[in-house]
Amino acid sequence: MRHSIHDRERVVLLLEQGYPIREVSRQTGVPKSSIGDLWKKYRETGEVADRKIPGRPKKLNQVQLNFMRQLFSKHRTETARKIQRRFHQQTNISLSTAFIRLWRRLSGYHAIMPRTRFPLTQAHIAARLAYAKKHRRSRWTTSVFVDEKIFQLGPNLRYVHVRSADPTRFRWVIRKPHPKKVNAIAAISKKGRCGIALFTGTLNSTRMKTFWKRNILPKIRQQHQNQFTIVWDNDRKHHSKFTQEWLREESVRQQFLPAHSPDLNPIEKVWSRMGDEVNNKRPRTIDGLKKAIKSVWEELP
Repeated sequence: MRHSIHDRERVVLLLEQGYPIREVSRQTGVPKSSIGDLWKKYRETGEVADRKIPGRPKKLNQVQLNFMRQLFSKHRTETARKIQRRFHQQTNISLSTAFIRLWRRLSGYHAIMPRTRFPLTQAHIAARLAYAKKHRRSRWTTSVFVDEKIFQLGPNLRYVHVRSADPTRFRWVIRKPHPKKVNAIAAISKKGRCGIALFTGTLNSTRMKTFWKRNILPKIRQQHQNQFTIVWDNDRKHHSKFTQEWLREESVRQQFLPAHSPDLNPIEKVWSRMGDEVNNKRPRTIDGLKKAIKSVWEELP
């Protein structure tokens, strides 16, 4: 505990008057151990104030530190090395990446995996609201929700730096494609899993028809007979003439979600859980990634 200069001067004055340390401690409230150290320092230096602690002089002034905080706030997805380069370009001061990371932590920022978002126009918002009002009383007993998912091999090392008090919008970034990926197309309903198909490369209408007839449609009909409606997004493959023709041939009813509305499809919750569990298995190859996806899919309750 640090004591004021007034308390220290009282301690020295009482000691010089011949009071014992116990009495000085009682009158001033300063511990006896501190009184001994203070008396020793006073006899050696003649002062009761703390000595100035030597150290390295500050490299940045307050204006430069404020500029650093502006860089943290404006460039939340950039690494410490990129922040270092930007700061050097503006100030001609070279800083280490360790200092950048330290100062970013001291400024209250921590790294998280970013969420992705889509730009919603007023038309998108109106369509979402209309869809919600139309289906607010639906029980979804005959609905089969379909979606595609990209599983990537290895972690996504792109982080965004936020503070605890920051608004939610700072946790979102624009979606970017994933490298070394395995694509999955699957369907779920209230009755459970309705099949999954895994593939690499791009998915077109012809390949989608193959996966549907081989992996998904038989499972859906096994659970729902012909009393079902598939619910999926507005992907071009879903709207293509080829897809619509073979769906009519199969007598499959369909329903489209509003544009940019993945949150309205409950299968996204399944993908989120599967993504975490597949990453926990740490697959190293494409074949290992496929095995992990199939294993997690079968283990879902």
